[in-house]
Amino acid sequence: MALLGALPGLAVDAVEPDAEVAAAAERFFGVPAGGGARLRLHALDGASFLGDARRAGQVHRAQSTD
Repeated sequence: MALLGALPGLAVDAVEPDAEVAAAAERFFGVPAGGGARLRLHALDGASFLGDARRAGQVHRAQSTD
């Protein structure tokens, strides 16, 4: 969320394979439901997300994991 404040042109796709963790982010950490215009929260496996994005012609320039 801090990056979104610092970089107004940034859009983030956050991918979390556990739907309960994604729901907790929305409930406890102020993440808008489903993300928002610049932060999109996806509850699915990262490899599936990247495969779907590639087939849709989307380009992701950075990836980070924890």
